[in-house]
Amino acid sequence: MKTSNNKLIKPLSQSCWAGISVLGLSLLAAANLANAEVIYNIDFEDMATGTLSDSTHPNWEGMLAGNQAGQDPSDWKIVDGGGLTWVASDGGVIEGGDKHFEMRSVSNITGRAFYDFDEPLPTDIGEPTSIYFRWVASFDEFENISQLGGDWTVWPLIRLNAAWQFRSILKWNDYTSAGGTELRFHIELHDDKDAAEGERTVATLEDKLGAPQNQTPYLVVMRYDFDAAGVLQGKAAWVNPNFADKDQPDLVSNHEQPGYDTFVNPIVSLDITTYGGTVRYDNLLFATSWDAVVPQPAGTSTWAGYEVDGNGNVDTGSWMGQLYVTHAPWIYSYSLGTYTYIPDEGISNDGSWTYILK
Repeated sequence: MKTSNNKLIKPLSQSCWAGISVLGLSLLAAANLANAEVIYNIDFEDMATGTLSDSTHPNWEGMLAGNQAGQDPSDWKIVDGGGLTWVASDGGVIEGGDKHFEMRSVSNITGRAFYDFDEPLPTDIGEPTSIYFRWVASFDEFENISQLGGDWTVWPLIRLNAAWQFRSILKWNDYTSAGGTELRFHIELHDDKDAAEGERTVATLEDKLGAPQNQTPYLVVMRYDFDAAGVLQGKAAWVNPNFADKDQPDLVSNHEQPGYDTFVNPIVSLDITTYGGTVRYDNLLFATSWDAVVPQPAGTSTWAGYEVDGNGNVDTGSWMGQLYVTHAPWIYSYSLGTYTYIPDEGISNDGSWTYILK
């Protein structure tokens, strides 16, 4: 079940729904039933095809910043005819839909595509919290067109608030040796104290994923950890994780304060850059839980997008708490102490109302 495209989705407390009744219907003010912890979902499905432009694509700016090479803006566009469907080794699937964002960059000075959030990410909430961010990307081919020393490499980069410390980078076929003789496949994280002298933490991925394959979607998952005031304390990254890999990131940043505390809070934007070729992007999603960004393994039983345990119970968190769903559409609510009738057509995934027949 997909979330509303490009929408801010806020979890609601249980008290928001209990006891509301209109004309024999109980109404649940739930923003999203499948992923109550989703903040933003950007899957490009509702966006106009063609060149990315601030005039035709709300919240976006295409090729409007840093395009020093004067590249044709039509190289950055929304493409119809197939999104990027990603499949985990445990069988979990992220559906690609019908559209994706395509960006071809002939150098490292051809600008970035910016997206402005309707509301800042919820980082300074008065208690420590983590924000998960996922994106799916694939590349067409290795093109020797970058101005990075002639490397045959392609790499996508997504940042938050245009900050180095919020860069997530997947480098396909990147040179790591001083002589430019060793090709590697890796991800890296940066600090933000000094862009010119900042350090990076790197993990190579050949042993896990093999050689980079073109026309193949890769899933990148980031976790940013904040203290109660919204100051970044740490970060971790996964590439092509299974659902069970939550506690086994491919990379954990080893930077220490000061460094992280130099970014501008709140986080109000993201930007996408491609280096040295054509990259396709899809399924950008921000959430406060791992479960919302990494799909369940194949064969996992679910109700309204939530996993059902072996006893028929579902934990819907801040939506409706613990439920017993074995006899669906008759659902037992442990907090209400009664069965309610919730037909499939009563479950909304567009950020609107959901009803329960009593």
